[in-house]
Amino acid sequence: MQPGLEILTATDTRTGLDIASLCRPHIVLMTPQPDGPATLARIAAMDATIRVIHLEAHCTGEDDSETSQAETSLSLSTLAERVARLSREIRRRRSLR
Repeated sequence: MQPGLEILTATDTRTGLDIASLCRPHIVLMTPQPDGPATLARIAAMDATIRVIHLEAHCTGEDDSETSQAETSLSLSTLAERVARLSREIRRRRSLR
């Protein structure tokens, strides 16, 4: 884990929004959910500087009903690189203030 990086988790949208409201994270990783667009809008309304990485799921099996094989569309290494890049960008912007 990177120095100064704190990871907070939530198991549902309501808890995630409460955490975002209280902690004002710089980056939010969001998994697919039916209320995703509304959740994104609420995050943007509370703080437009919060960067959101929306993880999309897809099924790897031939049958779309094989939800047990759902995977994120980003590899873990790609996700880690994206979070690291955003973290650097946020630190750089802070130093310019």
